[in-house]
Amino acid sequence: MLTAPPYRTMLLSMLVCAVSPCATAISAQHSPEPGQLKILYTENAGFSQNEVPGIPGATFYIGGGLNRVRVSPSGTIGVQAIISLNGQLLDALLVNDRVVLKEGDPLPWAPTETLALIRDFDVNDSGAIAVSLSSTGPNSSNRYCVREDAPGTWTVIAQQGNPIPDFPGKNYGTQYGATIDNGNRVGFGFGGH
Repeated sequence: MLTAPPYRTMLLSMLVCAVSPCATAISAQHSPEPGQLKILYTENAGFSQNEVPGIPGATFYIGGGLNRVRVSPSGTIGVQAIISLNGQLLDALLVNDRVVLKEGDPLPWAPTETLALIRDFDVNDSGAIAVSLSSTGPNSSNRYCVREDAPGTWTVIAQQGNPIPDFPGKNYGTQYGATIDNGNRVGFGFGGH
């Protein structure tokens, strides 16, 4: 039985870890030697893995800060997290230690809107990302399914209120779910109007 305080604390918190079956498939930054466990992120204060990469002073919120983890077959790692920054709790998406989206930041494809909520996401082997999210835009058009092919290069796959191709008179409703394959094809669910 582990009784030392650091072990007890670590067992009670969420950890994001990686085990690599093939060291050459995942960058050394994210992967330990084959079959070895490495802690990438933790909600525990006092550990370097509690600090959000690229955002000085931000930490992963204890008690639910690390929500969803997605790993592609070759080892691209994505994490949806609640981060604590300047007294605020913010939704964020990290992929391979890069903060891709953060609540309150302007959306790259709609700069007058800011990110409100990440609903779902997925990553593929090349690092492309599919995200289903809500923005601070008008309620009739504030849900998106988007894809980032390369850092900063975004494509809107579907937006609430926009016409659905090949379905005359039908518009996208609320998007939910997001998947992406290695050909950068995005899948998602939606309610149509």
